[in-house]
Amino acid sequence: MHTTLSSASREVVIGPDRPFCIIGERINPTGRKVFSGQLRAGDLSRIEIDVAQQVAGGAMVLDVNMGAPLADEAEYGDDEPEYDPDDDMEMGDDE
Repeated sequence: MHTTLSSASREVVIGPDRPFCIIGERINPTGRKVFSGQLRAGDLSRIEIDVAQQVAGGAMVLDVNMGAPLADEAEYGDDEPEYDPDDDMEMGDDE
């Protein structure tokens, strides 16, 4: 069985006969008070920093969790920060 993750410019296939896939999961406000506060305030700048760090660390795919307690996800969900397309990594919805 394989799992295929794709964006407009890239496809990653995960499976037992495929190369190991590194998934970055740090883009998550759980247990991060400052980040949660930034999300509630509509400040997405930390996401750009986390994405860059994940990619530099070898992440091939990013698992982005934007849920923060007391934050209105619908309000900021469509306002994802842009990432440099030359880096060939894209941010996308987890759903």
